[in-house]
Amino acid sequence: MYNISIIVATYNAEKYIERCLLSIISNKSEIVELVIIDGGSTDETTKIIGKYKPHIDYFISEKDNGIYDAWNKALKVVKGKWIQFIGADDIMFSDALNKMLAFADTAEVDEIDLILGKEELVDASGKLLKYYGAPFSWSIFRNYMNIAHGASFHNRKLFDEVGFFDTSYKSSADYELLLRKRNTLNCIFMDEIIIKMQIGGTSFSIKGLIETFKVKQQHKSNNLLMNSYYLIKGILGLAFKRLIWKI
Repeated sequence: MYNISIIVATYNAEKYIERCLLSIISNKSEIVELVIIDGGSTDETTKIIGKYKPHIDYFISEKDNGIYDAWNKALKVVKGKWIQFIGADDIMFSDALNKMLAFADTAEVDEIDLILGKEELVDASGKLLKYYGAPFSWSIFRNYMNIAHGASFHNRKLFDEVGFFDTSYKSSADYELLLRKRNTLNCIFMDEIIIKMQIGGTSFSIKGLIETFKVKQQHKSNNLLMNSYYLIKGILGLAFKRLIWKI
């Protein structure tokens, strides 16, 4: 029985996937399952993945409908009690999984939905921009995603309860899934840095912010005025980050 299943979705990730895999493999043991879902890469991604076949418990490469579709495919095959979603360009820190398991052993975790950790946000050169991740608070979470999803360990029971990711969303389906539980989402926070994440992509775009606004409207996380306020605040904040972080 695996304690942890790590899911990595890939698509034309030849530039980053090897360092990601090496960082996971350095943490891997007999209780850690590694599942890779590739979207039909046309570059060297699958060839690189093949080099590490002995360390990979499940791999498939076929056309999909984006990262959340890949995650849903993985959720149908994983066997672990805890599930972590790692980006193909993320790097897991040494001993991260042992720290998580040791932390879990100190708490009553059967009814916990998420064990939350922290992540480093870096630019393309690897320069540290900020640390991200905080304890769950509904008063904050209803307005924006303030937890580090890639550094979070999801209880398998969570998906049995709320279902899988909504693939109609392209950057905010992780937030949407967690909003389904609203203030009943049960989390514990581990003050440890788990992964290094490169900033960028749809999540850090106006398109991504608009999609997050739609998710909050769907779940009525707050009233229209407050959701509009956080949309405008997010757009202004993104402009400032692009200026100082040059993303």
